[in-house]
Amino acid sequence: MVVMCCMFVGTHFAQSLLVFGRNLKRVLAKRRQIQVRRRVDDEYMASWFQYAAGDQKGAQEMVRVLSRSATAKT
Repeated sequence: MVVMCCMFVGTHFAQSLLVFGRNLKRVLAKRRQIQVRRRVDDEYMASWFQYAAGDQKGAQEMVRVLSRSATAKT
């Protein structure tokens, strides 16, 4: 019901849906290219978002990641 109201009351919503529909194929193709070139697995990426303040394991993991990225830049 909310979507229908937005479509009839707000013209910008309908326009944005058209833009979204036109670009969806291109965006999905770009996402596939990015996923093919990824270098780390999903579990590693998920570990970035599980750090809590005071979490010793998270702090050690962050130090390891930063040292790896510094080594990769050299």
